[in-house]
Amino acid sequence: MLNNILTEMKMIQLQLYLAKRATKKQKSPRNLTEVESHINHSLNSLNHLLTQVDDFKKIAESEHSASNRTKATQ
Repeated sequence: MLNNILTEMKMIQLQLYLAKRATKKQKSPRNLTEVESHINHSLNSLNHLLTQVDDFKKIAESEHSASNRTKATQ
């Protein structure tokens, strides 16, 4: 799961880099559409990343609680 989070972060970084690079090109409706597309992809990746982080946190908390219950019964 941690690898998925890191991969998603790299995807966001790449999409923002591509958006920045596209803004440096000659301004045209096509380029603006390209920039918008990269930004939208990065936002979608960010939402996905946040979901993965929340899932990771829930799993970690669940495992921590289970560990504490096991220690309490010993």
